[in-house]
Formats: sequence, structure tokens, C-alpha cells
Amino acid sequence: MSTDLLDSKFIEFIAGTVVPSTIATSFFYGFYSFLFCIYIQLQSRASRSRLGNSRRPIFFRIFIPALFILISLHVILSAITLYEGLRSQTVINRLYRKYPLVEPDAHYFGFCNFNLAATTMFIVASTVADTTLLYRAYTLWDRQTFIVLAPIILLLSSFGAGLYALVLGQKGGMLIITNFLADDTMLNDAKIGLQVL
Repeated sequence: MSTDLLDSKFIEFIAGTVVPSTIATSFFYGFYSFLFCIYIQLQSRASRSRLGNSRRPIFFRIFIPALFILISLHVILSAITLYEGLRSQTVINRLYRKYPLVEPDAHYFGFCNFNLAATTMFIVASTVADTTLLYRAYTLWDRQTFIVLAPIILLLSSFGAGLYALVLGQKGGMLIITNFLADDTMLNDAKIGLQVL
């Protein structure tokens, strides 16, 4: 494959997928930041009014700002992952199914590490958001456990699947470069995981 064709495919990939997803991520993160600022303003007004009924439970006052921090970290780590991935020749070769016999570059290891951190932040943020929503449903339905029993099972299975995907992704990311049989190993692990679920 000539370098001109590779460069044109890479530019097409960047313009077709990376730029629109980055714009959408920035837009939604900005909208989320705007909503969080409104939440902070409403909380400060409610605390100044000194009405006992308007105070939200401590659970919400802790978990909603924590969720904002986790999502902010996820967006930052995803941006760094994208930057490292676009600079890594190993990732570019993998993208075009060219398996190099050279050692992976430093940007590839940065890509793997930041991708692991971003995925971890996503799993934790998703679990915190689901837990907050479940607690809200639990309090709205007069603390009846049968209402939230099935969603709790789904939450735990989602968390477990996220951890499994995290381990599989980290294992596969390192194996792809060091072992040509990694694709078969990853497929076998994925089949086992699907059978378990």
C-alpha cells in the first residue's frame, strides 16, 4: 500500500469519524456542564431559603458533583487517548490491518494506558449514575425493594460486564502487538464471556 493512499485513507478516517465524534462529545459535555451549573445555582438558592423540605438528601449532594467530576475526567482522558492514538504508528498500522514486525511505539503504550483509564472512568461514572437513579426511584416508591430489585440485578451485571470488557480490552490490546494469534484468543474469550452472560 503506497504512503499516499495510506495518508488519504487516514485523512478520510479523521474527517469522517474523529472530527464529528469530537464535535458531538464537546457539544454534549458543554450541555452537561451547563446543566450542572444550573443544578449548583438551584442548590445554593435552596440552601439560602432555609426551607427544611427543599434540602436534598446528602446522597444527591455528594454523588451529583462526584458524577460531574468523573465525567469530566472521562472526557479529558478520552481526548488524550484520541491524541495518543492518532500519533501512534502502531495504531495506524492496526487500523489498516498492517501487522508490523517492529516494536510498538511510545504513543501506543500511552494510547493503551489512557484508554484503560478512560474506560475505567466510564464504568465508574455509569455505575454512580445508575446508583443515583436507582436511589431516586427507591425513594419515590416509598422505599419498596421489589421496585428496584430487577434494576439492581441489571446494574450489577452491567458493572460485571464492564469489568470483563476492561480486562479483555487490556489483555487484547497488549496481545495484538506481541502475538499474532491474539485475534483467536480474544475471540475465544469473547465467546466464553457471552456464554456466561
